[in-house]
Order: sequence, then C-alpha cells, then structure tokens
Amino acid sequence: MDYSHGKTPDSFDGKLVAATASCIAIGTLSEVDGETLIILTDENTNGCSDKDFIFDNSIETPNHEVSVCTAMNKCLMTIQSRSNHTRVRICVNDEKEPDRIEIVVNVN
Repeated sequence: MDYSHGKTPDSFDGKLVAATASCIAIGTLSEVDGETLIILTDENTNGCSDKDFIFDNSIETPNHEVSVCTAMNKCLMTIQSRSNHTRVRICVNDEKEPDRIEIVVNVN
C-alpha cells in the first residue's frame, strides 16, 4: 500500500489475498512455523510466468510509493513509483501458507 494513504481490507474471506483500491493484504506462513521471505522489486526476479501471479491489479498510490507493512502497520520496506495508480503483481510459493512472497511493482 501507499503507507500514508492505504486502507486495509476488512477480511480475507478465507482467501490468501484480499484487496481494497489502495491496499493488498497477503497471508503468510504461520509465525510458529517459521519466517516468510518477502521480496519487493520492480522486476520479476523469480521468473514467475503470468499464470503464476495470484494477484495482478493496480492500487492507488498518491504519494508515489508502495510499502510492505506488517499486520501491526509497521513499514518494512518501500519502493518508489511514478504514478498515482501502480500495477502490483504477487507471486507466492504456496497458495495457503507461503514462506516466499515476491511483490513486483511497475514503477513507471
């Protein structure tokens, strides 16, 4: 999400990804089962094909940035964008509890 603008989804409704117009929430590996690697990038470093992305849509980014935050709204990392609406694609290694999440942001 754009950290100062994003509105989080109310619920996941049993799905791995939930989104609003300004925020994408992603489920991860349960904390008791280990850590989750999150990659925020402007290029597809994992070689995900179009069919591998579980999310592919744009979000509102009025401050021209996309941030990854915890459920407690702590900002972990940010990438700059040049647009008020930024395309975000998400690739995971498991459809229920991924321990690797790649977030590919179109920064142009």
